[in-house]
Amino acid sequence: MPRNVYLKMKSLDEARRIVRDRLAPLRYLSPETVPVPEAVGRVLAAPVFAALSAPSYHAAAMDGIAVKAEATYGAGKPGP
Repeated sequence: MPRNVYLKMKSLDEARRIVRDRLAPLRYLSPETVPVPEAVGRVLAAPVFAALSAPSYHAAAMDGIAVKAEATYGAGKPGP
């Protein structure tokens, strides 16, 4: 069965031109304030930072990680 190749390599200059051309209309938009429910699918005009961090301590972004059981054979505190 032949592959359906739909991507073609573009030069770096061509890729930059495509991105610049597609983002050009956004330069003319001015920021506006909208209620949160109406903000779905929109782009922020500036970074947003939380007033308080939750949790208040450094924590992993996830509860755990997946590993192959065989890769953990013999693991322990001296050799994790």
